[in-house]
Amino acid sequence: MRESEAGSRVIETYASMTGKGDDVELFRRSLQLARGEGFWLLGPTAVGPDAEWAAYESAPKYGDTAKHPSFSALIHSGYESTEEDAEDEDLD
Repeated sequence: MRESEAGSRVIETYASMTGKGDDVELFRRSLQLARGEGFWLLGPTAVGPDAEWAAYESAPKYGDTAKHPSFSALIHSGYESTEEDAEDEDLD
């Protein structure tokens, strides 16, 4: 993430904030998979018993970072969110 322009801006912004040290370290060491309104990241220092890296969904705009045990869990969560959004649109 630190290699991308958007990622380096987020790191710089978070580094200037009190209490965001854990997020800054996560952003500095993570592999950025996708970027939109937020970021999808793989964290190489958080390895599960199955040798999968933990995956993170970060929305810096809202200050939220969610940890998932694996990339497949992140994909599943993203799919569920998409389904929920589609259901909400159907109700409008």
